[in-house]
Amino acid sequence: MQYFQKLKDKLQEEVLEFLHDDNIEELADILEVIYAICDYKKVKRADLEKVRLNKVELRGGFKNKIVLDRIE
Repeated sequence: MQYFQKLKDKLQEEVLEFLHDDNIEELADILEVIYAICDYKKVKRADLEKVRLNKVELRGGFKNKIVLDRIE
């Protein structure tokens, strides 16, 4: 459990670095941590991608640059 908490802390750190630096290197670091979390949780990357694509299909993605602030 301590390892999982370290991964979550690292994810937060990498996201903050991306928000500060706004570069592809930080995005790659975020993805690496996400992959490590998947390995820890025994989630296949393909399954994660299926979930992502399903959510895009149901709710839309950000392709059209539309971001909802809230849903009432």
